[in-house]
Amino acid sequence: MAPTGYYKRLSNLDNDSPINYSSMRWVIYIVLGGAINAVAIRSFGNWMISLPEKPDPQTLPTIYIQFFGYGLIVVLIPILLSFVLSRVHPEKRIVPPLFMNILAVAYLIFFAYFNVIPSNALVWEGLVGYAMLGGLFQDRVATYALGRTAPREKIFKYSCTVHADIHKTQKIILRRKYRKRLGAPLVVEAEEGESLKLKSYPRDRIQTILEIVEGDKSDETTIHLAVFEKRAYDINFNEDVEEAGKAAIDYLEDIFFKRNSIKIEPAPLTNADILVDYIVDEMLGAVTRFQEMSMQRRFSIIIAGIIIVVAVGLLISNLLIEGITTLVIGIGWIIDVVIRR
Repeated sequence: MAPTGYYKRLSNLDNDSPINYSSMRWVIYIVLGGAINAVAIRSFGNWMISLPEKPDPQTLPTIYIQFFGYGLIVVLIPILLSFVLSRVHPEKRIVPPLFMNILAVAYLIFFAYFNVIPSNALVWEGLVGYAMLGGLFQDRVATYALGRTAPREKIFKYSCTVHADIHKTQKIILRRKYRKRLGAPLVVEAEEGESLKLKSYPRDRIQTILEIVEGDKSDETTIHLAVFEKRAYDINFNEDVEEAGKAAIDYLEDIFFKRNSIKIEPAPLTNADILVDYIVDEMLGAVTRFQEMSMQRRFSIIIAGIIIVVAVGLLISNLLIEGITTLVIGIGWIIDVVIRR
């Protein structure tokens, strides 16, 4: 077991310094991103207001294409800002597009109130709605691309030795009532006689993961346990995590020793580091995984991205057939690269 006060100290890591410069820098990045985002939304709104109320029917296709093209750019700007600002931050910490959009909404409301920007209730109400609802979608994209911040010290970990072979241990712990009570009802990466992982449901706030592996001896099995709080942009350690971890430890002892008369004893905490490594790797984003790809696969994805950008340009230029054909080729290329991984 960990030394007394070990987990309590983990929850106080952010309070070691009276001035949290990392958080200050993060807030500044959000304000900067929000200002740039507001300019983009305002420019798009001004363009919409400048359109004639009854446009020439012959110009309608061009207007529609420009609307979707410019709209796509406005949607992508917070995602790109999040990517750039998060990457330049000294520590891995996501600068959320949703927060930038909220600031952009405040900017638009403020200047609309003082009549600094052209007034058109329908246009600006639509843009405000986009900023709020679109921010949720953009957050998902940014989190997928950048991953979640996952400090190793924010994970409750534990390891124990069960004095039974892995077949018997797996057979016992796979019972649904046990898995559910442990907070890890999902079975993943199950390989008979080798390793087994149990997980919480992806949407659960408190995530519990157990790994069951062969022990040093044929009649022993090692169980690693990890618990953490899963938040929108990172993982965290708090009292709920500690309580869930301790409850899982107590229940493991109840399952094996009290109910099945199988000896179970704590193992060194460092044994669970392999499970912690697995969790940190799971939190990596698509960008990091892209950097870990072979040069050939990276080159293929970059070419596909260029093709998609060209397709969008063709669509904006009212070259529908060429644009759609090019877009299909680009998307198909990316799907082919992903499937062949």
